[in-house]
Amino acid sequence: MVFQTYRKEDLVAMSQSKIGFTVVDKKAHEFIAAKVANSSGDARQYLDLVERAVIHCKRKLSLEKRSSPHTKPIVMIRDAMLAIRETNRKSKDIIQSLTSYEKMTLCAGVHLARKLGGKTVQMGKLRELTMQAFGMDADVSLEEFKGIIERLHDNGLLQLNENEKQAFTKLPMYNLLRYPVQFDLQLEDVDSALEDTVMKEDFYKRMVNRLKSIRV
Repeated sequence: MVFQTYRKEDLVAMSQSKIGFTVVDKKAHEFIAAKVANSSGDARQYLDLVERAVIHCKRKLSLEKRSSPHTKPIVMIRDAMLAIRETNRKSKDIIQSLTSYEKMTLCAGVHLARKLGGKTVQMGKLRELTMQAFGMDADVSLEEFKGIIERLHDNGLLQLNENEKQAFTKLPMYNLLRYPVQFDLQLEDVDSALEDTVMKEDFYKRMVNRLKSIRV
């Protein structure tokens, strides 16, 4: 089943009906909802960030304050900001740990996702466009490219068809060419992490500029 992305108002209304604003301040909900609505619109990401904000708040409270009753919300917008910052830092650390080809594929894939409006792209086409974006005599075999895609997926940096994840690992090579790949999972966070890491290097800047001129 394919669900429509949620707007900020939808996400806040979801929180209001399920848990209310007695623990997490409404402004904190709105801050997180705006962040998610402007990137993935995924309710799961929204709820995960709300949970992280609660965890941040609990860390700074004494045991006495945790157990005592309260009349006002205790999870505030600063806790929401820390939760989002933690997510961004995690993305940066993951990207820094990638191999050169994985970084190049991720960089090309994210910018292709923007060019394609977040649509899926077949793996064969992605490999072809990525090789063009490299701008050098790169000859990554389909099997090697499959491994790169698997590792990026395992690190939460792209989406595969979740219902066919097992099939992806077992598909014959000629079927992999038509397998759908998507880079728009939490795209804003990944894109921001790329800007703070690999996009500071001239090589990746030139690669993205070449990508802009490629016909998709």
